[in-house]
Amino acid sequence: MIRRKASPRHKPSLNPNPNPSPSPSPSTDPSPTTDPSPTSDPSPPARPAPPTDPSPPGRPAPPPSGPGSGAAAIAVQTAIAQIGKPYEWAASGPGAFDCSGLTMYAWAAAGVSLPHQSAEQYGVGQHVSESELQPGDLVFYYSPIHHVAIYVGNGLVVHAPTEGDVVKYAPVNEAGPYSGATRVTG
Repeated sequence: MIRRKASPRHKPSLNPNPNPSPSPSPSTDPSPTTDPSPTSDPSPPARPAPPTDPSPPGRPAPPPSGPGSGAAAIAVQTAIAQIGKPYEWAASGPGAFDCSGLTMYAWAAAGVSLPHQSAEQYGVGQHVSESELQPGDLVFYYSPIHHVAIYVGNGLVVHAPTEGDVVKYAPVNEAGPYSGATRVTG
């Protein structure tokens, strides 16, 4: 008897299913499958672009001034409007300012009269701690006091620093060595 060698095609199958179905092969078709069931899109809707900064070039946008209202808000807005104007010793606006001239001018716009000298301004109003600062408060520097700024919120003051400089924002603790603050009542 001649025995033939079985070819791999004729090997007996161990699969009990006599009609095997081909296994699915990975698809390379990039088209999406359609699913008739409704689904919701999990991604949130696109946000609109933030508004552009309306400040003129070279002038930063004013920071939010916090809860200040009434006379204090007017003084803060007036001080912010002077940003970029030159420092000039003994000047009280509207084209140039020294430090006490700026605070005097800002509070005058709110109907409050202040002296034109920083140490004298320290005697006006109620003394407050640095942690209690509110927009409109006067912040004083050096000992003896010879510089003043107006607190505008977010840890910032507006001040007229020195000859050759301009009215500008500064962090409270960078406008000079802190001496104290007063809340002007109008």
